[in-house]
Amino acid sequence: MGDLPGFIEEYNVDWAWLTPSLVQTLSPEKVPSLKVIVLGGEAVTQDILNRWFGKLRLINLWGPGEVVVASTWYEYSSINDIPTNIGRPLCGYTWVVDPQDCTKLAPIGTVGEIIIQTPTMLREYLNNDEQTHDAVISALPDWAPKHSDSSWNRFYKTGDLASYNEDGTINFISRKDTQVKIRGLRVELGEIEFHIRELLEGVQQVAVDVLKTDIGVHLVAYFCYNDKMRSNHQDDVFLPLNAKLHDAILKLTGSLHLVLPSYEVPTIFIPCSYMPGNTSDKLDREGIEELHLESGPGNDS
Repeated sequence: MGDLPGFIEEYNVDWAWLTPSLVQTLSPEKVPSLKVIVLGGEAVTQDILNRWFGKLRLINLWGPGEVVVASTWYEYSSINDIPTNIGRPLCGYTWVVDPQDCTKLAPIGTVGEIIIQTPTMLREYLNNDEQTHDAVISALPDWAPKHSDSSWNRFYKTGDLASYNEDGTINFISRKDTQVKIRGLRVELGEIEFHIRELLEGVQQVAVDVLKTDIGVHLVAYFCYNDKMRSNHQDDVFLPLNAKLHDAILKLTGSLHLVLPSYEVPTIFIPCSYMPGNTSDKLDREGIEELHLESGPGNDS
């Protein structure tokens, strides 16, 4: 990966399946042979559409390894498309259900868990009956299609949260395991991150986490105006809070209160010069937690 653009140019590569984080390190001018980019492994962000749409075909694939990594498909038709739209199923059925009860379908527009019904799903987790029991559902609800082939008659609970769009496509929100409780109230970190990306002009990376201190529990939003990632963070990770950033945070806070309940609006916003990344070129959540130890009281909105 030391010179991916050079490899693409040398071998005249015209089709590539890459993570969004890796695509953010490329520029269309450096890889003119590319005609198709397939995105997968992470949520797509608006900056990718801004940079790449109209220059080639952009396709978003979603799916868990336990089923098939291309379970749904969406090809962007406009720069104004929702970046996190994962489209419709390629094989089998996908449903969005109540995260606490997979027998209940989630209403259109509300956040639920994606479950998959297909014969291509795993049989079991090897030597892990508990995980198999939690993820594989054999007793289908009445509304689910039934097939003579028994391999169709199971659900796989993906752990991914999403919502239906009005046209029947699915909008990915986040992993279910990013849900936390604050003062007894369930908070979805991925949904907060989604709204910050939508509302904070120019932002490219966002990570929301929980900070526990002696005086209480706080939601902290780390954000970055570029696509830089580092596996080892240094003293220059935090940006000074100047007047422009302060005004942007105040405006963002007001906008978040219009789309989120007050307990889901972060009380601390920390601008960063880059984000912690892992060896897979993805955001490093453990690295974010380490930032808590260095950020101190942070920049309270």
